[in-house]
Amino acid sequence: MRSFLQIGATMKAPKGWRYAAVNERGQRIGETHPRAKVSDADIELIFALSAAGLNSLQIAAKFDAGVQITPRQVARILAGTQRGQAPARMKLVDTPPPNTVAAPEEFAPLGPCWSRKDSK
Repeated sequence: MRSFLQIGATMKAPKGWRYAAVNERGQRIGETHPRAKVSDADIELIFALSAAGLNSLQIAAKFDAGVQITPRQVARILAGTQRGQAPARMKLVDTPPPNTVAAPEEFAPLGPCWSRKDSK
């Protein structure tokens, strides 16, 4: 049986948009949340390693420096207090364009800075 997130990943979205899992209040959850640091695949790996008998410290040590997960986060994930929501539905969300930072030459030059001694 496929999960709700797998079904959402196969749904066709218009260009520049994608489907994201949301909770009952319509807020994004899981890896589609803008501040998510751990992917849904990593969450499944955490549960699999826990079922294999590893503790939170050992599980956190298995992740590379790019993920930066602490043993406390692993314990919260396993307890269901962090990343424990099930998706209620899928929602169409805007995908931000890559590299939206302006180039330095596009910035206006700064004027003189104000300081205390300038005000006297």
